Amino acid sequence: MAFAPELRTHAQKVCTLYKKAMRLIESYYVARLVVRIRCDATSAQCPLGIKFGCDPVSEAPRLLKLAAVMGLNVVGVSFHVGSGAQETGVYARAIQFARGLFDLGDAAGHTMYLLDIGGGFPGNSGTSIVEVSQVINAALELHFPSRSVRVIAEPGRYFAAAAYTLAAMVHATRQLPAKDGESAEEAHTMYFINDGVYGSFNCVLYDHQQVHATPLEESSERAQQCSIWGPSCDGLDCVLPTYSLPPQRTGNWLVFKDMGAYTIPVASPFNGFPTPKVRAVVDKHLW
Repeated sequence: MAFAPELRTHAQKVCTLYKKAMRLIESYYVARLVVRIRCDATSAQCPLGIKFGCDPVSEAPRLLKLAAVMGLNVVGVSFHVGSGAQETGVYARAIQFARGLFDLGDAAGHTMYLLDIGGGFPGNSGTSIVEVSQVINAALELHFPSRSVRVIAEPGRYFAAAAYTLAAMVHATRQLPAKDGESAEEAHTMYFINDGVYGSFNCVLYDHQQVHATPLEESSERAQQCSIWGPSCDGLDCVLPTYSLPPQRTGNWLVFKDMGAYTIPVASPFNGFPTPKVRAVVDKHLW
């Protein structure tokens, strides 16, 4: 018997999914599962839906039905709108999708009681969680008025971002003269500091973070064009390719605020440079 190519591909996918499900049943017969849906913010520092989550309309209902047929215990729905999300309304959309899937899950025989609303909450200095919390609470009251549903979240950036400030020392400088046709004011200074993109500033590459340098000591000198580089041998190790600072000297310190999220947890000692030491600083009044 011959099958059309598209039917053969579909059958192969179903068989693969079935085999994975059977291994799951055999190995974790008491596992409690959640179905992760995709609902991306229109603007996020790190979009996660490109890798995780199924379509809440076309795919999730089918997965719930298949899980019921195979005897898998699905207890809830999870989503993550994207790390560092710049939109609040996306939470309302995702919670509405989750409500529909709870109803479909209950109809399929699942006992649904868990909703994971993920993260993406603002955490930098000067930001507020008030607006997004109002949107989430209103959506929960509308779609999940019963207190029988357990709601959890993953507010990593919210807790960590503003809690840490990085201090890095300027250990070398390099003066680049103005190019032909440029004025003397357009001369450029390269500052090399003792931390870079292989250390705390990996957030620049992998978290798309916009970092800001502030001299530890105030200066009355006029700011000049510069760039800030890490200590490694890699030309990619550039923290800020274009910046403006008062002239800095070897031994000066630069301060970077909001450096608690996705920084030292994934830093490496590349080229033998150690990761930064963490010092606890407590306000005198609080102490």
